[in-house]
This record gives sequence, structure tokens and C-alpha cells, in this order.
Amino acid sequence: MELKIVSTKTFLNCYNSKAKIQLHQGSARSGKSYAILQFLIVKAIEEKKLISVVRKTFPALRTSALRDFKDAMKELGLWDEERWMATEHTFTFDNESQIEFFSTDSAEKLKGLKRDILWCDEMNELSHEQFMQLAIRTTGTIIGSFNPSFSPKHYIMSELAVRDDSELFITTYRDNPYLPIEQVQFIEKYRDTNPRYWMTYGLGQFAVNEKQIYEFEIVDEFDFDTADFICFGLDIGYVSDPTALVGIWKAGSKLIINEHIYQKGLITQQILDVLRGNVSDRDIIVVDSAEPRLIDEIKRGGFPLARGVKKGKDSIQWGIDLVKQYNLVIPKNNSNLIEELYSYEWVDDGNGGVTNIPIDANNHLLDALRYGVMEMLNAKKINAGKYSISIR
Repeated sequence: MELKIVSTKTFLNCYNSKAKIQLHQGSARSGKSYAILQFLIVKAIEEKKLISVVRKTFPALRTSALRDFKDAMKELGLWDEERWMATEHTFTFDNESQIEFFSTDSAEKLKGLKRDILWCDEMNELSHEQFMQLAIRTTGTIIGSFNPSFSPKHYIMSELAVRDDSELFITTYRDNPYLPIEQVQFIEKYRDTNPRYWMTYGLGQFAVNEKQIYEFEIVDEFDFDTADFICFGLDIGYVSDPTALVGIWKAGSKLIINEHIYQKGLITQQILDVLRGNVSDRDIIVVDSAEPRLIDEIKRGGFPLARGVKKGKDSIQWGIDLVKQYNLVIPKNNSNLIEELYSYEWVDDGNGGVTNIPIDANNHLLDALRYGVMEMLNAKKINAGKYSISIR
């Protein structure tokens, strides 16, 4: 059977690359996702392969890569409903090759069987740990695709792109000859109306992320003996949100932050158990004051210095402002904390600017940090009871 592939530059980049890791950075509508799917279909036909297509959430995967896969298969005359297992989101080819679709919400899939080829769509949405769990179970090519709408310090660029077994491809909407003129015009309007969007979604290049709330420095390691320990900050979660604990140290204008706990589904006794492995009975633990019962249980459980953070009007904004007075230093093994820092942004105002309202998501460790700083590094609290006396 002869297949006639009508595709974009990205298909040839995929097919000709010999790299273990292919990184496809592109502008909006560059055609990279559809072309990657065409490449995966060809590889599945050429030789028996297990191919995994992954995105952070399944609803996003369903409306993007999965829908495009069905369109591409129909365009090539290969779609067969009987070969599609809807419950497993897997298509099986004549030669027993399989292409499976799943999200990183599927913990059993992350740590499941090995695969031959992996494609991470919108790769920047995956945490470093999620990517590593997938990568170590991939024997062949690893493909990542993304718009450069995040910090260039992200692990994709700082760790993967610099490897000697990786190759970075950059494409733009101009590399997609099948793009309707109306969409070309829509993208090109950003050149005059929003320079940051034009850099990212027009030219496929990194731009300053004006929405990112915190600036921070990632270091290989840090000698905590050279800094003063301040406290631990604790944010309580359960089913959908993790319980998060950070340690906070201060050295001059620097705050050194280290994550200790980031785990869902913990009941009170389990929280106490993990605290005992990280915190001494002489350490201060600052907890959200909305959890008075839990604070009492933590105190009775062996941590008498646990306390609730005192909050008032606009306390979130005020706490963020306090944290931003310091230079944040993060050891590189803090994968969850680094992921939160990259994704914690101001809400878009709808006109290309930002508000002063933070997006309430991916901020559990950062909330714990804010509690600690609000309680322990608040200048008004530190100076309470201190007086300046002058005598004439």
C-alpha cells in the first residue's frame, strides 16, 4: 500500500532526525502537531511499535491530538472503527503496532510498560518528574512539542535541549503552506498589537513572560549552614490538591526554599507521620489559619510551635509582595516547586496585559512559602514592641 503524505516541514524534521530526543518548538498554527501524528502513523506502519501520545489532561488530549489522529488516519484511508479500543484509547494496526493516548493524570500509565516511541504534546505542561517517568520507559525516540510561552529556564530548555542526543527544531506559521489566509492575517496582527504574543505565537521564539509572578534562581545545590533557618510553611490538601511543606532559609536578601512534602490524599495521622520525618519539635510550622482544628492536632501530635498565619484584607496580594522583596533561590532537585514557580502567573486582563490577581492553581508549595513569609518576615510583626526614643 502506498501512502501519499501531504505535510509540513515538521514531518521531514521528524523523519530525518537521528536524535534520541526531538524538541519541536513552534508558533501558533505551524502544523507541527498534525505532522508529528503523520510521522507516528508512518512509523507504526513500517514496523511493529508501541507508541504513546501524552498530554497533561485527557480533555485537552481528546480535543487536540486524539481528534487530529482520527482526521489524519481518515485522510490516509487507514481509519477502522473496529481497530479502535475506545475504553483504552488505543488503535491497533494490521501489523499489531499500537498508538495509545493517555494523560499524566493516569498514574498507572506513567509507571506502566515500556514503549518504543513517546510524544509529549504541549510538553511544558508536564512536570519534570512526570516526563522522567515516561522517558525512562521509552526505548526509542522521545518527541516533545510546545509553544515557547514559558520561561526559557524550564527543564525543557535548561536540561533537555542542551543534551548531545537531542535536536531542537523551530517552526512558525510560515512553515505551514496549508494555513488559510484568514489565520495568517490573525496571527500577523500581533506584530503591531502585542509584541510579546508576536514573539511567541508569530515567530515561535521565547519572550519575557510578563505574567510570571516570581523571579527565581535555580542552583545545583545550596549549603544551608550558610543561611538562617526561618520556619516551615505548610499548605493542607487532600483529594485534588496535595499537602505541601517547604523549609525557608534567609541569607541577606535571599530566601532559600526547599520542598519537603508534596503528596495528595494524606489524612491527619499521615501528615503527622511525614512531618516527623522532616521537622523537629523545636521548629516553627506556619499553617493556613483556615485550618484551626488541624493546627491543634499538629500541636498535640508533637509540634508545639505550629501556628496559623494571621491574614487580613488582600492578604494574598500582600503576601506575594512580601515574598517578592527577596531573591528566591531554589535547589534544582525541587522539581514540584520549580514547576509551580514557572506556572504561577497573574490573570490575563483580556487585552494583552495582566491584572494583580494570581491564578489560583499550581500554587500549593508557593502558598506554604507565602504563609511562612507573612508570619515570620513581616516587618510590622518583627518590629512590634520596638520603640525609637529621642530625648531633648
